[in-house]
Amino acid sequence: MAGDTMAGDLPLQRLLSGFVGAIAILAFVLPAVAMATEFTVGHDQEWTINFNYEAWAKDKVFHVGDELGNVAQP
Repeated sequence: MAGDTMAGDLPLQRLLSGFVGAIAILAFVLPAVAMATEFTVGHDQEWTINFNYEAWAKDKVFHVGDELGNVAQP
């Protein structure tokens, strides 16, 4: 009959459904990762004592996925 599905089609449908679901999740996650920003804390002073981190951070907008780091020493 025209509307009947065969028993063998069910695993394929589940596989395709899972694949489409995974693609949908990646469509939301990848742009967030690509837009992540790496901030150099304290600019050239790096992490140190006697530094006003609140003043440094006041004009920055942080998002999930952003990284706070320092300048790598050679």
